[in-house]
Amino acid sequence: MSSTVADVRAPRVARLPGRRWLLALSALALLVLAAIAAAPLLNEPLRQRMEATLNQHLEGYTVRLPGLELRPLSLSLALVGLSLRQNAHPDPPVLELERLTAGVHWRALLSLRLVADMHVASPRLHVDRAQVVAENEDAVAIEDKGWQDAINSIFPLKFNEVRITNGAMTYIDDPRRPLALTQIEIAASNIRNVRSTPGTFPSPLRVRAAAFDTGRVTIDGAADFLAEPNPAVHAEIALDGVPLDRAAPVLDDVSLRLSGGTLEADGMVEVVGERQHVHLRRATIDGLTLDYVYDPDSAGAAGDRAERVAKATVEMANEPTLRLDVDALRLSNASLGLINENTAPDYRLFFSDAEVQVLNVSNHAAQGRGWVMLQGRLMDSGASDLWMSFIADRQSPDVNAAVQIRDTDMRTMNDLFEAHAGFDVVGGRFSFFTELYLSDGEIEGYVKPLFADVDVYDRRQERGEGLGQHLYEGAVGGLAALLQNRDDRTATQARVRGRSDSPELSGWEIAFNLVRNAFFDAIVPGLEHAAMGNRAALVIGTDPERSE
Repeated sequence: MSSTVADVRAPRVARLPGRRWLLALSALALLVLAAIAAAPLLNEPLRQRMEATLNQHLEGYTVRLPGLELRPLSLSLALVGLSLRQNAHPDPPVLELERLTAGVHWRALLSLRLVADMHVASPRLHVDRAQVVAENEDAVAIEDKGWQDAINSIFPLKFNEVRITNGAMTYIDDPRRPLALTQIEIAASNIRNVRSTPGTFPSPLRVRAAAFDTGRVTIDGAADFLAEPNPAVHAEIALDGVPLDRAAPVLDDVSLRLSGGTLEADGMVEVVGERQHVHLRRATIDGLTLDYVYDPDSAGAAGDRAERVAKATVEMANEPTLRLDVDALRLSNASLGLINENTAPDYRLFFSDAEVQVLNVSNHAAQGRGWVMLQGRLMDSGASDLWMSFIADRQSPDVNAAVQIRDTDMRTMNDLFEAHAGFDVVGGRFSFFTELYLSDGEIEGYVKPLFADVDVYDRRQERGEGLGQHLYEGAVGGLAALLQNRDDRTATQARVRGRSDSPELSGWEIAFNLVRNAFFDAIVPGLEHAAMGNRAALVIGTDPERSE
């Protein structure tokens, strides 16, 4: 019986299965050690192969990859010193990366998902005007140049987490004033929706950056990168202390001259499918100087750009897939003006110490009436108030506007008078009143300039001018004096009427003619109109001589 028991127990002490596991583990360890030892030898062939593959996929751009590090133990690789150059303008590089590391996302393996992580260290994105022009002129669209295939060739797995640290983006229009975002930190996780609930934004998104050296940009939100037909995102955005004058070179193209100004703002952006919503809750701009620079030599091109902007603005009205809302925008300590450098002399007409409020503005009529209010001083002198209310409508916008300007020192406007009427003044006060109404395509209103205590002729100020100029200025001043009423005031009133939907004139042409006729053809010659007792009616889009 003892021998039987011994026979039964013998198999329990066998060592063969344990030896098999040991041999398997040993073989695996040897393979890992061999891979680690061989990795440095594989780096250069892999580098050459990857550089060639990237360039094979890209069109119009060339990649340079100085270094590659294969890491078998972590199943990752690192690209070192990668640069991307536009073939049309290779210097400077469009993109430079200090290091890009891609590897298996080990935590996702717990959910039986094989995805990757990417970390990009110190990327530098650089774009200048010449590169933008070359890209726009290229017949191949930017999305068709093989970017996605090139990225997939770097690492075959889908990326689930992406981190960017110490990044920078620079756009140069004027080399003296580059537009730069620095200290960029971006983190996006759960991109492949390893853990997600349908109908939500499962992927946290976080962005931090310095704007133009002193400003800060903060974006906190979430996304669904796998949503169809387009990725979906919801993000809160905040801007703090952003200096706007760095954007001045970009505005030169639309005849705007900007200096100063600091922006603080917060709002929300949401994109879901074809639907887009931009909601600016609050924005404050302090210390801004903004001028429209009139240049007849480029007026045609500027008009074309303005017309495209106007057309796009009209098309956005009540656009069902796009919503733009502004709760409150405020300009404080602003200077807003018009510059004409093509007259002799040139001049600047401006409002100083301007406080502007824009409230409840939307491209959807359902949001109700929006408001614009301005208080300031015309030419640093005349107390000025402007208000405007409007309802956005693609077919027929509804606009009411009124302006009051009181007791402007006319000597501050001498360059304007000299440029357009050939005389100047040594004394006098100017006031201006207007109300305009736009409804159902019909514009109605009036323009009333008022002049008081006008003194046009002063032989001491005009010493050195010709006799003809003396006689002209004397005649203007004398006729104005003859027709002044008891409180030493003269005035003209111009009736403004027309249609904003005229097929012969674009909306921007109508606006320009309104300003030209109502201001330059009523205010500046108002001295002469008052002297002759003339009341002029201005019809939008016509010359004053042909008006009713």
